[in-house]
Amino acid sequence: MHQTVESLSTWLHRIERWTVLTGAGVSANSGIPTYRDRTGRWLRVDPIQHKEFVETETKRKRYWARSMVGWGGVDGARPNATHYALAELERAGKVDLLITQNVDRLHQKAGSQRVVDLHGRLDQVVCLNCGEQESRQSFQTRLLQANPFVTDYQHIARPDGDADVPDAYVEKTTIPECKQCSGVVMPDVVFLVAPYPEHGLILALNHYPALVGFSWSEALCRFIPAFAFVASPKSYAYPSLSSMRVKPEPMIWQPSKLSSRQ
Repeated sequence: MHQTVESLSTWLHRIERWTVLTGAGVSANSGIPTYRDRTGRWLRVDPIQHKEFVETETKRKRYWARSMVGWGGVDGARPNATHYALAELERAGKVDLLITQNVDRLHQKAGSQRVVDLHGRLDQVVCLNCGEQESRQSFQTRLLQANPFVTDYQHIARPDGDADVPDAYVEKTTIPECKQCSGVVMPDVVFLVAPYPEHGLILALNHYPALVGFSWSEALCRFIPAFAFVASPKSYAYPSLSSMRVKPEPMIWQPSKLSSRQ
């Protein structure tokens, strides 16, 4: 381990500017549970998928019933030492860009400014019909007004503001509509099997001198090398580090695969 740390330190000192990729493990010490353990094994088997949310009202009711209870855990979370250290490295001129798979905005709360929220942000919602955005806190107020039976329910925290709630909560839940067009509102995040925001990917791939990763998802480990190779073949032999034991594997260029979380 000592030799590994020394080798890492030597390598990082050779790189002038870094691009950092972070995942759920960075926020674990802030009290936000992770989807996977350190070996990459799923701790839960039923995270909601984009298609389910968009097409099925019962799935939307289940999501909002649980999120209505669990949101406070994310909203009240505070940055930990890793968030603050990365913000300090940005101020020192070492971190050129921070790409995060997290939706908790804790990097921004710690002071990082050059951040790509690759999976979106949980602190706002968006209408699927007209695109109107609303703060999550405002939507939470409307949720609680529409569902007064939710008070101080004690729950077990789940990743990304999710929570286990009784089936009776789900059945009774009323979902507020978009204030502008009465359309369906969803959190401004990338659910499973949904497209990554293209602007974030392009920005990320334009900052590729050194990629230092913490707690990568398996899909992103496969995704980034292949996408980078197609976008800029010269950058393919980049140095990288991941704290998760998931081996990055190049993929053939297939836009339908490379633009989705898998």
